[in-house]
Amino acid sequence: MPGTVAEYQSPISEAMELREFQASFGMKKRVPPANRKAFDTAVSALKNARVPHALVGGLGVISYLPPRYTKDTDFIVLARDARRAGVALQKAGFRVLEAFTPVGNLAGAKVTVFGGPGRVDVIASKSPFFEMALRGARKDSTYGVRVAPIEALIVMKKLAYETRLRSLDGGIQDSGFQDESDYKRLIATRKWNKTSLGKFADLAGVRDAVEADCATFAPARAGGTGPWTKN
Repeated sequence: MPGTVAEYQSPISEAMELREFQASFGMKKRVPPANRKAFDTAVSALKNARVPHALVGGLGVISYLPPRYTKDTDFIVLARDARRAGVALQKAGFRVLEAFTPVGNLAGAKVTVFGGPGRVDVIASKSPFFEMALRGARKDSTYGVRVAPIEALIVMKKLAYETRLRSLDGGIQDSGFQDESDYKRLIATRKWNKTSLGKFADLAGVRDAVEADCATFAPARAGGTGPWTKN
């Protein structure tokens, strides 16, 4: 989520904290949420309220990639479920810190930031993009929660880092380095489906850019059989 340069850690300090988390949880290949209690509380609250949700952001990314350090937890929900999600989280001990509409959002997406037990961001939208991402979410056995499809995460990371670059031009000190890194690493996994990625990119209006980036960062996959099927 948007922040200032001061909020980003150096690679050395980040690596040290990553090793500490790995050691404390006895996990070398996967890193659990930085605040496991807050994560479990949020997931339980959303499930009990029967709010369809999917994990995105840094924790969503490391469901598909080697771990990296991240402190907050990001979920997507449909706009019609946003109020129920907020009520459920507040009953579980969270409190609203801020709410905003990000620049370059998907069909009026709204981000609500919760604090208390730990930071949880709920991103709500009525867009077909979110509907498709929630339908295609898969169960992650490590976290015990559904995670957005890798194709949706690729497009969301593309939008996130480009938004931050535009914000930088507008005077906000945020380079979007981590989002750009996640975006390129997700593409390089070659675990994505070309047709599905094309549909998500179409819905977000970034198809040409994503297709070009795939040819750069995963040329063998991008050049596979079949066209980029349009939605």
